[in-house]
Amino acid sequence: MSSQAQELFISSVEDSDTLLTDLGFCHNSTIRKGYATFIAYNKNDTLITFILGPSDWHVEIILLTKNKKYEFKDLLGIPSISQWTTINKFEPTTKETIKDEVVWFMKFIRFVLTEI
Repeated sequence: MSSQAQELFISSVEDSDTLLTDLGFCHNSTIRKGYATFIAYNKNDTLITFILGPSDWHVEIILLTKNKKYEFKDLLGIPSISQWTTINKFEPTTKETIKDEVVWFMKFIRFVLTEI
């Protein structure tokens, strides 16, 4: 599962990254550390990292700005972002949950960048 999940994760991010590149972000790195995979994009003082790995094999994000580090839970503490996630709940549309999560997170990040 891990190798297949990693490959699906990498290809899903590559297929969806126009949502970030349209905002001026550039692919920074793709790193595999054991079963975990980290894919980073940067623009000026902002770094977005997508993460996939054990134990639950769900996509996660970390957003670093020049002033702060945000994990998903931190971003949900911002009322407008929390409201967006309530309205735009993640719902898988295919049998490839990892791909669906990547697409949802790309849209999420695009909104978040307007709010922080």
